[in-house]
Amino acid sequence: MEFLGVEFSASCGGGLAIINRNWLTPRKKNAFWPPYKTQSVYEKALKTGETPNEANWKIYPVSRCFFET
Repeated sequence: MEFLGVEFSASCGGGLAIINRNWLTPRKKNAFWPPYKTQSVYEKALKTGETPNEANWKIYPVSRCFFET
């Protein structure tokens, strides 16, 4: 499992988050975000490295990456 700490662009509301590496796009400029409403379901997706479903996962611009594990 690989995780990243990212900062989302202010143009989409900003914020910091930990994401799974496979949620990052190949150019590392955007990240997919799961549509889950509960923390437990989000954490399960994060830990298992759930593959983004482009039909219902939103994509947000990433302004920088703070760390990778």
